[in-house]
Amino acid sequence: MSAASQEIILKNVRSCYSSKREASFFSIPEFTLEKGAQLALLGKSGSGKSTLLHLIAGLIPVKAGRARVCGEELMGMKEHARDLVRREHIGLVFQTYQLLDEFTVIENVLMGSFFSGVKKEAEGEAKTLLSKVGLENYASRFPSELSVGQRQRVAIVRALIKRPALILADEPTGALDRETGYQVSALLKDLAKEQGSSMIFVTHDEELASTFPSQAQVTDLIRWEKGDPV
Repeated sequence: MSAASQEIILKNVRSCYSSKREASFFSIPEFTLEKGAQLALLGKSGSGKSTLLHLIAGLIPVKAGRARVCGEELMGMKEHARDLVRREHIGLVFQTYQLLDEFTVIENVLMGSFFSGVKKEAEGEAKTLLSKVGLENYASRFPSELSVGQRQRVAIVRALIKRPALILADEPTGALDRETGYQVSALLKDLAKEQGSSMIFVTHDEELASTFPSQAQVTDLIRWEKGDPV
């Protein structure tokens, strides 16, 4: 496969995840994701699923190796430059929604376009996407007036409003009941396919993961090491 056909290329990557207590060093020998692909990433809590997503999103710096994401080389990039890559090319969906309670549904969605430099015409796109997820009549409501499943749908629309090349979904169904989780997962897959976005969907649910075209275990991708590997 040529580099042009790949959304993500990680090769001999080394970095570290820092918490308040300690720094954990890790390496990724090789990982690629084709453009338009949808991958379910499996693993137990603490196995490195979120760490891998954070590295791809530029939230963790690459200390060595090659890390090409959405056509951008992350190695050596300053934090501000990585922020720009994330804003322009990547849509993030979290388990905890991260909606702002003092803003309406449509305002929360449009923040995704505002910080990405998308023009004001995005309001029409926002309404279209809200209609596709069954929330066309909820644009003027506040997050506190929505169910948990509805809030996650708003978070999905906020991530997709800028039509990202890559969607990183970090256990977006983790706080939902099984039926709602499957509905949200299906919506995300359909919208990503419609927009032509690549996607990594983190989950610990093997049955849910089996509904994706491809699956991977994070333990096959990431290696935790002692001491600074660089």
